Amino acid sequence: MSTALVTGASRGIGAACALALATAGYDVGVGYVSDQAGATATAEAIEALGRRAHVVQGDISDSAAAEAMVTGTEEALGPLDALVLNAGITRDGLMMRMTDDDWDAVIGTNLSGSFFTARAALRGMMKRRSGSIVAISSVVGMMGNAGQVNYAAAKAGATTPMGAQAEAMYALFDRLGFGGKDFSAVLQLLRGRLGDLS
Repeated sequence: MSTALVTGASRGIGAACALALATAGYDVGVGYVSDQAGATATAEAIEALGRRAHVVQGDISDSAAAEAMVTGTEEALGPLDALVLNAGITRDGLMMRMTDDDWDAVIGTNLSGSFFTARAALRGMMKRRSGSIVAISSVVGMMGNAGQVNYAAAKAGATTPMGAQAEAMYALFDRLGFGGKDFSAVLQLLRGRLGDLS
């Protein structure tokens, strides 16, 4: 039995990822910050596929809340085999008009929140010498976009640390994948489900 946690899974890309993982045979932790009804709907859809779901609330911009989201999922469903870092927010505006609060909110959730959640999950993954982390990013992180300097910085910043950690894990384990599963199959499922959203 495999377990995954998806942050920001109450709707959109996160919900699609959660359902794709359930289709691939995962029990799924449904992370959310404010949309309890959406998270519950995602969990019900997962259970309709014959998998277990656990709804877990938390603001991952707070390191303790991110830790609790991982811990709560593992207590309910078992050790994490996969983590999908999807949670993200926008607070758009031109740089000269962007407030400190708008900058901090986006960096806090999209960048720091991804770091806090990945760090919490990696502790167990490293001990088990297995696990995968997928960070949902955006072309805006590579090319920028008018009025989204905070979002672009967060998305660009979130992908590089994940690559650095992947290199560290690969060097340590001298292999890719986890628990005998080929995560490329899950990535294909995610790509297919995300394509349905366009």
